[in-house]
Amino acid sequence: MPKKRVLKKTKKRVLKKTKTRKNRKGGMFRKYRQPYEQNQYQQNQQNQYQQNQYGDYQQYPQNQYNQQYNQQYNQQYNQYPQNQNQYNQQYNQQYNQQYNQQNQNQYPQNQECNTNAVAMDCEMVSIGLDSNNKHILALAHIAIVNFNGEEIYNKYVVPEGGIREIHDYLTKYSGITPNILKNIQYDRTHYFDNVREEVIGILYGKTIVGHGLDSDFKALKLDPEYYIWDTAKIPEYQKMNPYGKLQAKKLKELYKEMTGNNIQLNTGTGHSPLEDARASMNLYRLACGSQKVYYNNMSSSY
Repeated sequence: MPKKRVLKKTKKRVLKKTKTRKNRKGGMFRKYRQPYEQNQYQQNQQNQYQQNQYGDYQQYPQNQYNQQYNQQYNQQYNQYPQNQNQYNQQYNQQYNQQYNQQNQNQYPQNQECNTNAVAMDCEMVSIGLDSNNKHILALAHIAIVNFNGEEIYNKYVVPEGGIREIHDYLTKYSGITPNILKNIQYDRTHYFDNVREEVIGILYGKTIVGHGLDSDFKALKLDPEYYIWDTAKIPEYQKMNPYGKLQAKKLKELYKEMTGNNIQLNTGTGHSPLEDARASMNLYRLACGSQKVYYNNMSSSY
């Protein structure tokens, strides 16, 4: 015979009456009610005391003191901007005198043009990214023109590490495609070292004209001690940024403003260093009183 299953008796859980259950009628914020009422009562007493003693709040001594202080401060403040403006004017005059003395030989203004000047422009490709996620640029195309805008030098360049080192061709800006450099990758005349030596021979002893020449010299690994005329560094050719500081204009914007003509109209195919070099040379010619030159290979509205 199978054994009968016996159910074990379990003890019933009994809720103990605690202090919280006894005081539930008063609400969970009961203990905070009395101090809050006391604080409110004290504030009302203070307000009544101030009104009885001083009347309206406008006649309160502290407000009278604040009014007197504000009047004195406003008088001093009204005098301050005038003095500051006078100081700024004096400082600007002194700065302009010093700047003109230091740079009177750098930027020609209504002076005779140096016909020995050459204009240069470079286009780059990216060979990687730095720690700030910015492109590391390498020279890939360079063009140089003389004072009359005639082409002196125009050559594509194979970077030092070869085309395998190229991370991005930046075709939208440089106009360089993989096929262009593939066709010259075994031609030693297009190697960076040879191009650099040829460019140094052309630039030696001449006035160098351009826009943003710092990046061009960095790509060429040059630290020139030549006479440089860089439109990106001339204050008259710069604009004010939202932070109140001068910054260089784009060459396209600057050329349109100074000559009324357009450049870099071939969007999508990149910039032409020959076109940009000729535009920089025209700005140089206009600055020293010569007439600009028109070229057949520029855009129709040039």
